Amino acid sequence: MKYSIDKKSIRYLRTNSGVMYTADLLADGHKICQIRNNGDGGDTHTDGSMGRLQWDLQEVAKSALPDSFEPISDYLEFLMDESELK
Repeated sequence: MKYSIDKKSIRYLRTNSGVMYTADLLADGHKICQIRNNGDGGDTHTDGSMGRLQWDLQEVAKSALPDSFEPISDYLEFLMDESELK
């Protein structure tokens, strides 16, 4: 499965502790959930339950970033960076 971020869905908001963002996570071009970073130095995470897709995302993230302690969060941030560069 190919994961990506819908660039048109990215929303930023300045907070007292940084810049938060939300965006749509796509799997093979279809929206599966929204991701969020609260802008406070914490992880980027998915909103809601993804069921079986959560396991698949975890496996893809571990494969892409084998040395990461937080593979899903780091992978979502990688996808955001990749989307912003397009």
